[in-house]
Amino acid sequence: MRRIMDLLKAAGIEIIYMHIKKNGYYDPILKILFINVNLSDMETKKTIMHEAGHGVLHDELYPLYKMTVPHSKMESEADKFMIDNLLLEYMNLYSLSPEEVDYMKFMDHYEIDYTYESYLRTLLMNPKMDTYLKII
Repeated sequence: MRRIMDLLKAAGIEIIYMHIKKNGYYDPILKILFINVNLSDMETKKTIMHEAGHGVLHDELYPLYKMTVPHSKMESEADKFMIDNLLLEYMNLYSLSPEEVDYMKFMDHYEIDYTYESYLRTLLMNPKMDTYLKII
């Protein structure tokens, strides 16, 4: 999580915790992540990572966010950004190499939707996985 906080700081993005109906959202004009104060620790972490994905990957694309197809694509990219960072955290936490990761245990541990199973398997089988995780 430290890595994400450093990325947000470098991008000039702050986090505000408040009572909101959504888990969170990113305002690219204000450069603020708004996070629901009522989330569990795990949901807070996942929401911050997802919304940070928007801030890091999509900051300049916010006019496209109101269009259905770009919006859907950006949501998927933010989810993958979250998964990549959770995977890095998980591997560091348990001192695992990509070959040692049981992707189903990982998904259950972080309560990741199984629709991302294929993405995760592909990511873990990539021979350049170690290099990729060092640069995300």
